[in-house]
Amino acid sequence: MNRREEDLSLRKEILLARSSLYRMKARYHAESLRRGLTWRNAGAAVAASPAGRDALFLLATEALGRRRTARWIAWAGRTVVIARLAAVALSLFRRPP
Repeated sequence: MNRREEDLSLRKEILLARSSLYRMKARYHAESLRRGLTWRNAGAAVAASPAGRDALFLLATEALGRRRTARWIAWAGRTVVIARLAAVALSLFRRPP
């Protein structure tokens, strides 16, 4: 019976050591995951996905109101047209005769 008790004691030590190792691994991975998850990285991931961009646009539309969003989009469109016209005009002036 003494040998059996020693075997059980060794198994218990092994199980406790293995459990401790798994807890340390879990703590390590949780810490590395926590370091990797920042607001900047999360925002970049959302902005990079098309569904995230759509969701952000819809949230902004709801938060600002439809009229204000429509005015902002119209203003942005006019700004792009003016910028393109200015680029064309500058390229015409820079071209040698």
